[in-house]
Amino acid sequence: MRPLYRNLFLLFGVVAIGIMLYTFDTDYDMLRDNIARAGLYLPAVLGVWIFVYLFNALAFQIIVNNGRHDKHLSLRHAYKLTVSGFAFSYTTPFGFGGGPYRVMELASYIGTPRAMSSVVLYSMMHILSHFCLWTTALLLFIAFYAEKMTPFFWTLFGIFAVVLAIVLYFFNAGYRNGLIVKLYSILLKIPYVRVPARKFYEKNIEAMEKVDNNIAYLHSCPKAFFASLFYEYIARVINSLEYYFILISFGT
Repeated sequence: MRPLYRNLFLLFGVVAIGIMLYTFDTDYDMLRDNIARAGLYLPAVLGVWIFVYLFNALAFQIIVNNGRHDKHLSLRHAYKLTVSGFAFSYTTPFGFGGGPYRVMELASYIGTPRAMSSVVLYSMMHILSHFCLWTTALLLFIAFYAEKMTPFFWTLFGIFAVVLAIVLYFFNAGYRNGLIVKLYSILLKIPYVRVPARKFYEKNIEAMEKVDNNIAYLHSCPKAFFASLFYEYIARVINSLEYYFILISFGT
């Protein structure tokens, strides 16, 4: 990525943080008292993210290095892209900024189609790890509180199981066959959008198919696939410590 673009990203992040701090509904004294009350738990909360991002970076590194290219993304570089990518996602509407940023950074390294497929794959793995964590929480809840379960809770868990099965089915289909072309084909059926969408589709169909092929390639390597998912899952488990330390700091 060009230095100008990096500086623009940095400027956007600084301005966004400044706006958030300015619009906080609190004053300096209240902020100081809350930080003092948190005590040693504040460094613990922040320190959790060092390890969360480490496992995120390991998952991202596996995905990038498992592609059809002769490049090797170092853990240091993967960690840098992980932290900066998430930072940009947190300061953009709907959290969409991190993905394009990572694509732009990786494009000059492994090419745009492979960079795009790697970023899409990582986003899918990141979402899938959340469902794995929620499933673990569901099983633990049932194991520890089965005698207290009411029909209402069993109904909720049944709905979650159905939703989980549907999500896993679509994720499996996406990993096995790719999903960029299928998702984009939806735009071809929307009025007022389908005409420009079709022009873009016909112009870039070859590149989109390459992205899908690269996505499907990871599914053909079970060792890399499950290693990446495992690291993302561990990151989610460590992330839960953040809430634990926050609750303790509030006396819960």
